[in-house]
Amino acid sequence: MPTWAHTRAVLRAKWPIVSASYLPLASLLLARLLGAEPSTAAVVALVVIVVLLTACGWTASRSAGLRGLPLSGMTLLAGGFGVLMILLKAALSQLH
Repeated sequence: MPTWAHTRAVLRAKWPIVSASYLPLASLLLARLLGAEPSTAAVVALVVIVVLLTACGWTASRSAGLRGLPLSGMTLLAGGFGVLMILLKAALSQLH
């Protein structure tokens, strides 16, 4: 059985993964509070996720020392993965 100290250390190490969901969740709830339909609120949250993914791609690329065109390319690639996931979700939902 893990000790309390080990549990705290694991939670502290994994906390960024949990906290990354706050902004998309907040945008989803805010859209619903402002009267958006559930599907529209979900799209708002997905757009926020793509923006966050793009920002993380830019940050990681800058940290890796990329500049100029390679920085732009990697940033667009990161955002493109988010857009691809949305398109795949839309395509799969059309099948049902």
